[in-house]
Amino acid sequence: MKQANQIAASLKKDQIETAPNKEIIALIAYLQRLGRDIQAEPKPVAINK
Repeated sequence: MKQANQIAASLKKDQIETAPNKEIIALIAYLQRLGRDIQAEPKPVAINK
């Protein structure tokens, strides 16, 4: 909900009114998250022999 409220507040600054519990907010949050996991360095995988 914290992220949803931040997104709704950001949209409000651009004169776009929407409630933080709408699907569009969830979509924006999802799109903002895309690619961030890829940027993290991969953890080494242990191979048991």
